[in-house]
Amino acid sequence: MGMETSVQSKFFEACKFNLQLADGAKLLLFYDNTSEGIVNLLEPAIQKSRFRFEFLSLGTQRPYKTLPVELKNKVEDVDAAIGLFNYDDHDDWSIGETAFRMDIIGLMQSHPIRYAHAAGEKIRSSN
Repeated sequence: MGMETSVQSKFFEACKFNLQLADGAKLLLFYDNTSEGIVNLLEPAIQKSRFRFEFLSLGTQRPYKTLPVELKNKVEDVDAAIGLFNYDDHDDWSIGETAFRMDIIGLMQSHPIRYAHAAGEKIRSSN
């Protein structure tokens, strides 16, 4: 199993078992500017999945300080959300975004949805 297939498989295992999503569930995938590679890697599998996806890029202005209105609006209409964030080589982002991440948790708790936070490394080329 190649890296792409493995990542896609693990992602959908998390959706099914950790978030307990049923077929047809609507999932919001929001991500930082350094996690676009992961979203691109997941895209082919997402197109074939039984879930309905919404996507939201949080943009490039780091560290994030306030919740975007778009995030607040999208949370209104989903069954679950996953936030993808990468702090490789940016300890200042991690520390500077603590209040922002607490606001995300508060937002998710104010709606009856499941939430997963997937902090991780950048997808690196094997070349």
